[in-house]
Amino acid sequence: MSLRRSAIPGSRGLRAMSIAVLLAGWVVPGEAAMPAKGGVPVPVPSIPRRRVAVLPGRDYRIDPSALFIEGEPSSSSDGGAALANAAAAILAREPEVVPVRPADLHQADESADSPELVVRGLLHLGQERYRDIRIPEAIAALEQGIGSARRVFLDVLSPDLVSDLYLYQGLCYLEQGQVALAHVAFKNLLLATPGRRFRKGWFPQATEAAMRTAAEDFIRTTPPESLLGGLERVEAFLKFARATAAVATYLTGAPGETGSVEVRVAEISRQPGGRLVLAARAESRWSGPEAAAETVSRTVSGWLACAVLPSREITEKPYARFFLDTTAAYSVFLRVPTRRIFSNAGFGLGLAWQVREGLDLFGRVNVLNAFEDQFGDLVKQFWTIRAQAGVGYSLRGNWGRVFFHTGIAFDYLSGFESTTDPNCKFWPNDPARCPASNVRRPRYLVGAAVALGVNVTLYGPIYFVFQAGVAAYFVSNEADTPVNFPVSLETGLGYAFF
Repeated sequence: MSLRRSAIPGSRGLRAMSIAVLLAGWVVPGEAAMPAKGGVPVPVPSIPRRRVAVLPGRDYRIDPSALFIEGEPSSSSDGGAALANAAAAILAREPEVVPVRPADLHQADESADSPELVVRGLLHLGQERYRDIRIPEAIAALEQGIGSARRVFLDVLSPDLVSDLYLYQGLCYLEQGQVALAHVAFKNLLLATPGRRFRKGWFPQATEAAMRTAAEDFIRTTPPESLLGGLERVEAFLKFARATAAVATYLTGAPGETGSVEVRVAEISRQPGGRLVLAARAESRWSGPEAAAETVSRTVSGWLACAVLPSREITEKPYARFFLDTTAAYSVFLRVPTRRIFSNAGFGLGLAWQVREGLDLFGRVNVLNAFEDQFGDLVKQFWTIRAQAGVGYSLRGNWGRVFFHTGIAFDYLSGFESTTDPNCKFWPNDPARCPASNVRRPRYLVGAAVALGVNVTLYGPIYFVFQAGVAAYFVSNEADTPVNFPVSLETGLGYAFF
């Protein structure tokens, strides 16, 4: 097969068009300034907006017999672009949506390490090696360029560049006699730029026949959904575009057929895992540009009506980080040196810090006053200062939280004296009648405590608290720990700090 060593016709024009596309930008209207009295503009407050990518519209109604034309080659009018424009126009009407077009992501970058500049360099290297009949080297450069282009989505941002890569790849494979690989390259060319046409007679007849065969096979076998090569690549593109949904529009149909308009809307699922799902799909017979635009408008509008926009998001109520409560407290010791248990009443002050979900640190102080027991075994009333600290485990909800606290406990008993000796009750200061061993005087107690409680939200950060706890003491100034196992009940109000 002979090689034509001239450049592909119109390549300079295509390069100029590519540079123009590189420098052009689709301007998304910013926040408008609302004029105020006196002509001073007042900026409109920014609102959260959801980014939706609009993929390039494609017209896949390819006529293989019209792939080669007389005169200067050009891209035929692309009806798919009008569909993409219609989708972007509908999205732009929604204040909470920002339509993201390829031009918005295609920034001019002339630095040496610019991905597009690197790919263009590989294309030019492949072209030069092809013209020098160094086909293996040309294929290596072109394949490297294709891989690099797909990694940065140049098939979306600069399809003409990728189209040239596939064109020369196909020509190189034909030169090597690898018709099957050339067939795949030409189909990929049409996938990137379905409206591309070539000058008739510029290529050898065998090359033109191979390209027409690829076009015929493309119409029969290539699904339009393969525009980005599958859902995984669409997900990667959405991350690249910082978008959560994508709209794809295209026209399909074989020569002689009416054809159809197809619209797809895919979005990242809000379910755990966040996989891409098909959120909307529509298909209609082609009956003209206006009817096609109406199909796109109806589909995109229908999706927007049900889509989760910032104002429709169900925002979870933020959970509090700190809890401060004051309570009325009641306590009894289950082991006492008196013949009957006695009551203690006072108040409590507690603070809890929610370190992580389900885990908190807490501290608590109670001040309690003892009441006289039934038989008067308490020589006098005393105060108890009780301090507890430790870790807790909790289950939280919008209604409040349930917690289980475990930690260390310390009690200080101020002036505790008890006796069952009648002489000590009547003559407490007479050592002859009241030996010191007959009076119990515990002063401090150290042990472990557990508590189970609940916070119930009343209004805003204010909540009702109730908790019950028990402690066991292991260390005391008296060897047998005569006062032990306090059971306490507390109830009151608290304030949650968010």
